[in-house]
Amino acid sequence: MLSRKKILTLCILILFAGISMTFQWKVQNEFKKYPSRMEVVFEGDDTNYLELWDHRDYLNESYLTSFTLEKQVEYNGNELIIIEKDENYSKFQPYLIKDGRECKEGEHEIVISERFGEKMFPMDNPVGETVEISGDNYIISGIYEDTFLKKSYDLDEEIIYMPSSSIKEIDDDVSYRVLFSEKDGRDRLFFNERLNEYISEGIPYISLDSGLIFDYTDYSTILSQFFEGSIFLMEFLIFVLITIIILRKLKDDSKEYRLQLQDYYAKEIIMGNMDAILLEAIKLVLLIFLWAIILRFVINFKFNIPGRVLPPEDIFDFNFYVESFSQSRNYYHGGIYRKLYEKLFRIEFIGFLVSSVFSVSIFIMALKMKGSTKRMRKIHRRAEEEV
Repeated sequence: MLSRKKILTLCILILFAGISMTFQWKVQNEFKKYPSRMEVVFEGDDTNYLELWDHRDYLNESYLTSFTLEKQVEYNGNELIIIEKDENYSKFQPYLIKDGRECKEGEHEIVISERFGEKMFPMDNPVGETVEISGDNYIISGIYEDTFLKKSYDLDEEIIYMPSSSIKEIDDDVSYRVLFSEKDGRDRLFFNERLNEYISEGIPYISLDSGLIFDYTDYSTILSQFFEGSIFLMEFLIFVLITIIILRKLKDDSKEYRLQLQDYYAKEIIMGNMDAILLEAIKLVLLIFLWAIILRFVINFKFNIPGRVLPPEDIFDFNFYVESFSQSRNYYHGGIYRKLYEKLFRIEFIGFLVSSVFSVSIFIMALKMKGSTKRMRKIHRRAEEEV
């Protein structure tokens, strides 16, 4: 019999592998709530931002569009990101009001996070309180919930939302940000090209190239590859394990049959062991059926490799990935969506490594347990022969 210690170890490995993959699945599914987007950041006195604002009705006919201002300030030793948003912003960066209400247009009101509220007013409810930020007084109208993703990526800066009419003076520290997405939020190819063509047809004197363009339309796809890779590795190892089990089973049964042929005729062997033979045949058929199903998953599996992210000439050019990722982190104007992605990228990568370690450990443990079972059968067979 297999030792209880080995069985317990295998169960623990399976449990932790399941937990790791579940966490990966939850992270990438939560990230999908943030629609794929392209962001254009304008600086200083670039008039294209205002021109796009004047034509927002035309843009919203075919695309989901949001105009925001993003500014970094300091408040009582805390780094803050103030986001002046319009009515469409919540569709790009969804959040839930836990207490109070949303800030009203035309009012000096802000919405803060749970964590920031606890820092500022540890003993009181912050809703209705007044705070001074950058020389202006604001009333805290609501508190948004720290979601699963926010707790996971834990940005260093606190994010504060206010209506688009709250910031009265614009300076060099402010980023004018225009967000574009498909109406349904889904990923589609050549988003950048189609958007530029649409703008050139309706507003030919406006060019997005005057701003910094951040194309994030592939990011949800890239992030999902870690979970898909974990599933593929598990499927592949199960396929290899079942293949080994089937081959060993055929080899052992064939060897045992040849040994029995030395003392009995084939008909006697079949008639005397009919129940055992049927049971073994059923086991073998089920194993082959399961093997075929897993094989189909393995063959059908493919990574979705976005061409704009991976070099087309060599997908194993790891220096390319390291340099590209390090350069992207240096973009000051990447925005909270890029920061969110970078944090989750690390989480998903670590989750993939953990899942891989557990999957390989389960595979090795299962092989050892199968080997132990085989040795026990040999011992029993020898004992029966001696008797």
